[in-house]
Amino acid sequence: MKIDKIVIFGANGMLGTNLVKTFKYYDIYAFSKSQVNITNRNVVFNKISKIKPSLVINSAAYTNVDGSEKNRKKAFNVNGEAVKIVAEACKKNKAIMIHFSTDSVFDGRKKGGYKENDEVNPINAYGKSKALGEKYLIETLDNYYLIRTSWLFGGHEENFVNNILKLAKENKELKVVNDQFGRPTYIKDLAENIKEIVTTKKLFGIYHITNSGTTTWFKFAKKIIKLAHLNNQVKQMKLKELDGLAKRPKYSVLLNTKLPTLRHWSSALKEYLGI
Repeated sequence: MKIDKIVIFGANGMLGTNLVKTFKYYDIYAFSKSQVNITNRNVVFNKISKIKPSLVINSAAYTNVDGSEKNRKKAFNVNGEAVKIVAEACKKNKAIMIHFSTDSVFDGRKKGGYKENDEVNPINAYGKSKALGEKYLIETLDNYYLIRTSWLFGGHEENFVNNILKLAKENKELKVVNDQFGRPTYIKDLAENIKEIVTTKKLFGIYHITNSGTTTWFKFAKKIIKLAHLNNQVKQMKLKELDGLAKRPKYSVLLNTKLPTLRHWSSALKEYLGI
């Protein structure tokens, strides 16, 4: 199928903003969450039926991990039920769908990381809501790309890099978790990889996209401080010391077995910081 019209939901978010930039030479219909509430079936069906896109990208999500424990209904509506709505609208209008998921669908107990076909086993409400969205997508459509990613940074919204830089201005000493492992992902690299998948017409299915290199939040923070030429002390803390409502998977490294390897996260971090 030739890709012409593209609908992007969640277009004002950190990832959505970059997707709009990356696909700027296409005929894009970009909707923020205030313009299109993807939990509203009638609105979603009307938009997609009217525009008749060949591709629908759903970058809308409720990503507050601790907030999902308190607002389970919202998490499951946005990350689960809404995915079914968008997928059914895509099926009705014969559109390809791209949807984003997370390393949080895994329990973090598998040493060595997770491949695309590994069984999901989330341990918190956020992960369970995203796993439900994955289930609905796979059951509803054949022509989909399910993109799992992790530890996103970039853009102008709140993300780990920006938060560390902000905290560094307010505190001489930072305490960061050093027993949770994952792979940081620069949203610019992610968005460009999505475009590559679309333009080269990769086989439909599940893909893991992150920058290469496994690290901890502590080492990630240390690198940020170093590259920013700051003198803050970064100290280690255990995951169990984290003042959070949700359980976190300890080793949620996403293994990419289908696509060319992306550059190391530290190289992407340098670009983001303008170094």
